[in-house]
Amino acid sequence: MGFISKLFGGNKEDKALREAFEQIRRIIEDEQFQLDMIHPAMKAMIESRPAYDQDPNGTGPFGFSETNPIPVNGSIGQLAYLSSRR
Repeated sequence: MGFISKLFGGNKEDKALREAFEQIRRIIEDEQFQLDMIHPAMKAMIESRPAYDQDPNGTGPFGFSETNPIPVNGSIGQLAYLSSRR
């Protein structure tokens, strides 16, 4: 807690900020949390497919070709993956 928060007792904002960052962390790092956020039909489709880091049937350069993409958990997984790149 910062000096101003201690001085004025503004820890509600600090707690809300910590909770927001925790949500962001879970979205980026927790695959099950990502799946729980999407539509049940999309979740079922993703869960019905085998989990893998690289498509064994992919052709072309990995991650640079439409025929050999980087597998992620839907659109939220895309955001999480891109957020983890440096």
